[in-house]
Amino acid sequence: MTVRDWRTAAAAEIAPLYTSETARWDRVLHWDTHVNWRLVEAARAAGTLPGVLAQDSAGIIRGWAFYLIHRGTLQIGALVSSSRQATAAIVDAILDSPGAALASGVTLFTFADAPGLESELRRRRFTTERYLYLQRP
Repeated sequence: MTVRDWRTAAAAEIAPLYTSETARWDRVLHWDTHVNWRLVEAARAAGTLPGVLAQDSAGIIRGWAFYLIHRGTLQIGALVSSSRQATAAIVDAILDSPGAALASGVTLFTFADAPGLESELRRRRFTTERYLYLQRP
């Protein structure tokens, strides 16, 4: 699994990732996140929002996430992965990034279904808390 900075990717490579996440957030939580992804893409394209893409040997994107430091906390958003290997590569790349060493804490704002996510966080000695969201028709 190869990890690269997502800021080097073309918008056409990233667009399907946003489309998939928009559909998931709508399907699972009934949240319209179109505007959110436009803001994320603008920051990514401007080079101000770091993130990573995990790619297999064929160059297919198997996982991705973005992150930033805000008020001393490393905030990881949208960690999406299709395999344990991609999840591990993403977590390692983000937590080993230069900015992460300056953080006093870490917050993940993501679905918890990335394969192996909990075990990767435990390997890094994280404690986790889940937030349950309610919905109403």
